[in-house]
Amino acid sequence: MDDWLRYGESFPKDGNLWVSVLIPTRGRKQKLGQSLRSLYSRANFPDMVEYLVWVDDDDEETLEFLTRGEGFPPMKLIVISGPRGRGYLDLHVGLNILASLSRGDWVFCFNDDAEMMTGGWDRAFSGQLGYEGQSECRGFGDEGFGCPDGICMLVPHTLDRPESQEFFAVHRRVYEVLGHLAPNMGIDDWLADIVGKIGRKVRCNIEISHRDEEDLTFREGRGSLSPKDIYELTASFRVVRDRLSDVIKLMDYIEGFGK
Repeated sequence: MDDWLRYGESFPKDGNLWVSVLIPTRGRKQKLGQSLRSLYSRANFPDMVEYLVWVDDDDEETLEFLTRGEGFPPMKLIVISGPRGRGYLDLHVGLNILASLSRGDWVFCFNDDAEMMTGGWDRAFSGQLGYEGQSECRGFGDEGFGCPDGICMLVPHTLDRPESQEFFAVHRRVYEVLGHLAPNMGIDDWLADIVGKIGRKVRCNIEISHRDEEDLTFREGRGSLSPKDIYELTASFRVVRDRLSDVIKLMDYIEGFGK
């Protein structure tokens, strides 16, 4: 891993990709198209963003839709397909693969039925949009980003759900240190928990609309699980131990950074 990190004004100057947006999708091509267009049209630097989409390999309609690319702006779009597996329960598998292929300094997990509402949302990743909360990552301002080691998570606001953490972005250094975004389906909960434990989780002034009344994928996946199943997957002793292991990885990296 290169210890030279890019922050603040360096993003547009050195020509590296700014953000990699990861989107898993299934059977919602129209909503996916709207989601991608909302991100692209509201970015200040659209050429600094790439979009990686995970599609189940049996979802031929969505694959054809993305391959044709009709109605899409000239975005950097990468489509990866693979086995559906257990559907929602294997959501992390596809997202981990996308993260491994991404090239941006930040990894931003988005949904295929969400809409970006904030103009210039990508400014958040250069310290030019507002932030909230107490954290070592405060103090963006004109001096750039406040976490030189790159261990940080940004959490946008989901409209109508002020406490939600379902959308998030991490600097790619978090992925590099851990070797994954998450080892199970609770990918947003996982990262919010381990990064929050070391005081590196920050709310940013990005607003996202996500009305998932028709979220069949969730209802067939996590929504169909019993409380016992959810406990085993997200809160059992094994999961707590694995989360602690990831926290220690991040702490060890922070302590050793710059030495």
